[in-house]
Amino acid sequence: MQVTTSKSEGLESATTFLQGNVGVVMARPAALPLLQEWGTMMTADPKLWEQAAFNDLIHRGGGVPDGDHPDLFRGYDGRLSIGTLPVSLFCNGHTNFVQRLPETMGLKPFSLHAIYQYSAEAGKRHRFREILAWNDSPEYYDPPGGLLAFDVNVSAYLDAAAPTSPDMQLDNFAGHFRLVNHQLQAIRVALAVASVLGRTLIMPPMWCGADRWWAPHSGRIPPSQFHLPFICPLDHVLDLEAMQKKMPEAMFGPHIAFREWTLLDNPRMPSSFKAEALQIKTCQEGDHKCATTIDGTQQLSQDNELRLPAQLTDIQLAERLQPYASRKILWFQDVVSAFGGHKQHADAEKFERRAKSFTGIWCCIDQKPVGHIWYDMFWDVIPHEDKHNRLIDKPWQPLVGP
Repeated sequence: MQVTTSKSEGLESATTFLQGNVGVVMARPAALPLLQEWGTMMTADPKLWEQAAFNDLIHRGGGVPDGDHPDLFRGYDGRLSIGTLPVSLFCNGHTNFVQRLPETMGLKPFSLHAIYQYSAEAGKRHRFREILAWNDSPEYYDPPGGLLAFDVNVSAYLDAAAPTSPDMQLDNFAGHFRLVNHQLQAIRVALAVASVLGRTLIMPPMWCGADRWWAPHSGRIPPSQFHLPFICPLDHVLDLEAMQKKMPEAMFGPHIAFREWTLLDNPRMPSSFKAEALQIKTCQEGDHKCATTIDGTQQLSQDNELRLPAQLTDIQLAERLQPYASRKILWFQDVVSAFGGHKQHADAEKFERRAKSFTGIWCCIDQKPVGHIWYDMFWDVIPHEDKHNRLIDKPWQPLVGP
């Protein structure tokens, strides 16, 4: 991981160079012998990591500063002047999607290399979609059954979310887990509602109090520097591969499609969809604002708002919202209070099996042999079994492993 030393669009300082990433290599004709030797090495040993081979070559017999140029060093047996492209313009998956260097420095990156990310290809695509940099077909923005959006108020959890010391022990991350768990509760309920209504779920922005890595850290991948808490990529918390996996509906209930939190800001999104979104609030049964007409529908307010009694079952919710099935977007302002669960236990079990698989891990505290903690989609349900079949019969606490 690298912290940028370039304050504009210049090269990084040569004194900070350790291992270069070969996602983008710019070479002049004088570097042709280097590239030819690199290719020969890879042909001779297909198992050789091309990036390690490249770094071995450029460091060979070199590494000394190049005269009066602090951003260059002599490498490849002293035959070439070599510099490091600025990580704020030629970004990896951390400098762009986590540190947000181009945004904070007022720059527009030339390239984005989706490393330092999770959930494999699904995670890469979702990150590009979150920053409006993925070219999807028109059908992506107008899925069958419509869209479902929801709000999550995290304001009460942000101030205490970040670690307060360089400590790499579990207590230092308590605020991070409180913040993430609050959002997971709302996401779980929203997933259930989307499943009941046959709609595609628009995920909210995911806030994290700490970074994610493959090794112990105290809140950020060292030596990066950025503000905590932050809007983290969704793959920091959820397993996007599992969420996209096709599972037998007889065992796991209906597939639940989802979209990125920036979907409605995408210029490819029809502007009328967001403008006509039906806002859904909850109310107390018997309140005059919950009154319905003879046919069971409700007169909508001028601001396109519908009020529903709180804690409706899946069947009740589907019936109440059936008259609005043609609406492109249903937007719940408090989805947790709106949904009271599945009426049939079998349906609840199917959904639970599916949703349990959606969570990923947070890594890591400084503990051997393992220091990672699995997020739990049903953390607030007591009792329950987590995705590893561990019985949770007390208020949730982070469990290391498996």
